[in-house]
Amino acid sequence: MLRRGGGGSREAWARAGIAMLTALAAVACSRAPRPPDIVILLADDLGWADVGYHRTDASGAIVTPEIDALARAGLRLERYRTAPLCTPSRAGLLTGRSPLRLGLLRNVVGADSQGLPIDEELLPAAFARAGYATAMVGKWHLGHARPEQWPNARGFERFYGFLTGWIDYSSHEHDGALDWWRDTRPVREEGYATRLLSDEAVRILSERGRTRPLLLYVAFNAPHAPVHVPPGKTLDAPPGENRTRRAYALMVAELDRAVGEILGAIERGDRARETIVFFASDNGADPAYGGSNAPLRDGKYTVFEGGIRAPAVLWWPGHVAPGGSERLVTHLDVLPTLAGLAGIALDPARPLDGMNLGPELSSGSGAAREPVAFGCEDGEDRRYALVGERWKLVETRGRDAVRASLFDVAADPGEERDLGGTEPARLSEMRARLESWEAMPTRLPAIPAQR
Repeated sequence: MLRRGGGGSREAWARAGIAMLTALAAVACSRAPRPPDIVILLADDLGWADVGYHRTDASGAIVTPEIDALARAGLRLERYRTAPLCTPSRAGLLTGRSPLRLGLLRNVVGADSQGLPIDEELLPAAFARAGYATAMVGKWHLGHARPEQWPNARGFERFYGFLTGWIDYSSHEHDGALDWWRDTRPVREEGYATRLLSDEAVRILSERGRTRPLLLYVAFNAPHAPVHVPPGKTLDAPPGENRTRRAYALMVAELDRAVGEILGAIERGDRARETIVFFASDNGADPAYGGSNAPLRDGKYTVFEGGIRAPAVLWWPGHVAPGGSERLVTHLDVLPTLAGLAGIALDPARPLDGMNLGPELSSGSGAAREPVAFGCEDGEDRRYALVGERWKLVETRGRDAVRASLFDVAADPGEERDLGGTEPARLSEMRARLESWEAMPTRLPAIPAQR
């Protein structure tokens, strides 16, 4: 602080002031702008028609004002595709690499040791190297048999949630055993899971004195089965109304409330315009538990559009213009796109199957991309899809037969017309491209040990 002292001249004070301003300017210029915070909000089995902004007469009325507001303010990714099951969907999102390459086409279940390969680098580890604080809230479902498979060993500094694929919303138990964790410690807490998860996310976002940019991954279990009406809500279904759909709608309303609480915490903070929010469902809905993918075909467990096409929104005010995008975007693109928007360089020695679409999504333009493959295993059946901007191959391989169908999903999103018989050359070309995805190498350079 400058003080007026005896004997000082105006010239001396001016020189001292200029020197101080120059020093302050140098310090300010030496500080690189702080990268944006990243918040990923992942719903579980939320169908195409289970958000208000996709409502159709056939879908049944579900009101989602908070998600709808995000969709109005952000960029709606109307051709977002993902894997049709929980584990492969999360594996692709957090690695940027195809579940076909990872050998994960089915869900991790029971006490088996299967899960995301330990030598895979996940999104939080890449962001942590760039100086981010990393936290996860919610459902893991990428391996739970050994501690080295758990979130705290895979790049997340903090974890609050559960490890398996589903839990009871109130007891937080999976098959009769408690599955509710804070970091690596099981904790028994009272409360409906969706509310506990949103409260924890708000708590993290509201912490004072954060000096590092934040990556927060919030993976809700709602509205995944079991169907469980939130506390304080009553299942008042009129005669003739589908009671399962009504209960499911109440679960979605609770999810919508939770999304609103998190968005409110972002808006109340001092980093609202320096926060990127990505919202999506992990896959399509399971109609058996009340979800709807209308007017798309089928749902979860299938590679038809109802299984792999999901609602998704990207929000970054001042950087990504609101509106609707018809670009093909996949769960494999989430990691490279968010890293690109945040200015984070990824390891070039680890090939990704997703693309950094940030510049194209921001400008609203871009060239057509190569088709992307999706798959799942269901018993002895393997189901594959190869999806391009217009054409889509669906192939089912059973013990005794293989069936391949071709759809023009740009003109026929309901996949009602199989064009394989009238487009044999295109069908053969798509099948050959699918085989190249299956032949992808899986070996990787080792990840350096973290200290």
